[in-house]
Amino acid sequence: MRDVILHVGHGKTGTSAIQCWLAQNKRAVAAAGMVYPDHPSLSRAERCGVTSGNICGDVGALLGQLEEEDLKWPADRAILFSNELLFWKLEEIIEASVDLRSRYNFKVVLFIRNPLEMANSAYHQRVKRGGETGSFEDYLQQEGHLLHAEKCHRLLLKNNIETRLINYSARSADVVGAFIDALDLDKDGSLGSVEKSMPIRVNRSLSLTELELVKQLNKLSGRKSGSDFSDWLVELAPDIESYRFTAEGELLNRFRERFSASVGYFNLFLPETEQLDHGSAPCIRRNDLHEIDQRQMEAIAAAVGAILRDRDSLAAERDAIHRELKRIVRHPWKNFGQFFKGRLQRRPYVIGGQIAPVGE
Repeated sequence: MRDVILHVGHGKTGTSAIQCWLAQNKRAVAAAGMVYPDHPSLSRAERCGVTSGNICGDVGALLGQLEEEDLKWPADRAILFSNELLFWKLEEIIEASVDLRSRYNFKVVLFIRNPLEMANSAYHQRVKRGGETGSFEDYLQQEGHLLHAEKCHRLLLKNNIETRLINYSARSADVVGAFIDALDLDKDGSLGSVEKSMPIRVNRSLSLTELELVKQLNKLSGRKSGSDFSDWLVELAPDIESYRFTAEGELLNRFRERFSASVGYFNLFLPETEQLDHGSAPCIRRNDLHEIDQRQMEAIAAAVGAILRDRDSLAAERDAIHRELKRIVRHPWKNFGQFFKGRLQRRPYVIGGQIAPVGE
């Protein structure tokens, strides 16, 4: 019976780094007995770009591609699909795959994370990719990944589906190695000399300055502009230090209480050295926002949005833009003015909801 591995995330647990490593080492992984099927986004993943893995989040498409891949490979090869959106569709996957379990041995790799750390990263991701404009404090009351993970894990156990559970908070420095260990990919040294880690960070969170800028982009120019600009920031400068929010008082106490039962549940399945922790101190604040007022922030956001909306111009000068953005993300306020000078001479922009002529 063929093994089918579903790496479902959840999000912000090293999923992008693992997907990049898989894309870069497809041949070695196949030689070790596991196929990572092709997908149009794999070329970007090979360059350490942000992708959604090798399958879309649609359950029908997943099962359809499984049938196609099943015809291509010897029966002793496992097939691996990775997409963190599958985390939110596990119940649907389990129901849809009932008739296939006589042919396939489904296994799930599920990463989880300390709740407060997860809230920080998930909020950053919502700003980067989801058009978020609200505060971290508001998001903290919505965060629920670990609660859903518990529901999924109980359902997987009930259906006798083997699950490899990993606490990302305990293995973040070695997340690719944790993934390899969970699937026993390097059994008897079958991966050979392949590097078993990623040399750079993939899909990092934002600095506070970047975060506030992208929130303004989301507000003034829409989700697509904020998402595009975020991708540039994290891909062109993967080593920028991320900002960590804190929580305190009654807000923090309510947050911890909400996750207490789930933390206790998962710690029954995790090794003693890799236990979840919901009672740790709040995340330490890092890096402060540069001195800049709201009007300046809105003007910069509107200018970036104007360029991102101009797709033809963007394609023509992409290389030049990338070179300049490398300087910008390292010294944002020093270089933004020079970057947009000359690009907006004939383009109006929005400040405070009003169209303003360039130079005003």
